Amino acid sequence: MIILKFLFSLFFWVYIQLGILLVLILSLPANLLPNRGRAFNYALAKLLLRLLFFISFFRIRLKSGQKVGLVNREILIANKPDLLSTFALIISLPRQVRFVAAENIFYIPFFGWLLKAIGCIPAGKKLGGPLGFAVSVMAAMKQNEAVLFYPRNLRRFNGRVSEFKPGEISVARSAGATLLPLVVTGTKKLIKRGSVLLWPGAIEITVHEPVTPAELGSVDTVMARLTRLYQGELPFEGD
Repeated sequence: MIILKFLFSLFFWVYIQLGILLVLILSLPANLLPNRGRAFNYALAKLLLRLLFFISFFRIRLKSGQKVGLVNREILIANKPDLLSTFALIISLPRQVRFVAAENIFYIPFFGWLLKAIGCIPAGKKLGGPLGFAVSVMAAMKQNEAVLFYPRNLRRFNGRVSEFKPGEISVARSAGATLLPLVVTGTKKLIKRGSVLLWPGAIEITVHEPVTPAELGSVDTVMARLTRLYQGELPFEGD
């Protein structure tokens, strides 16, 4: 079993590396047109990930009574900032999403370049700093794009989720954007934290009721609502 798992994981990660190289090569001419180039790079990455999940027998279950907007400005929030969850979100969400990622990831050769190519936004002190980050997010909002955050209170792996802070809520409020909570579960069964060995299975994504711009006026009320939602859905954040 361990040999099969090793071979499967080797295939998965080699595919990812080759896919990154392919996107980077094809993105060179596309990058001459920033917005359209980014859309092309994202669509290509999404196609390659769909193929990878199909041939690797990864299943994505999208549970949603809500719809992700196609043209409206949206701030999305989700738990589990890991690769499998991010891949599943790219595949499942019906629109291009600009993921907010820690700036240190952008320094990883090839992978960091891929993040830039598909329009991810670095959060940190060096690549533009807080001001550059805020400008990038607001520029995306002005173009009615979707930006996805992984709130820090959802990143712990022991115990219950902590209370929400006003950060992402304030961004959505300032931009007049809809705030859409997402819950991703199942990846712990497929890959252990800190490991590179993985095995196929199901990843579940639940799209919860959005918080409208009108509801964002009361930040405390929204923070309490989101805290209750994630504490109910994620009693243990590493599940």
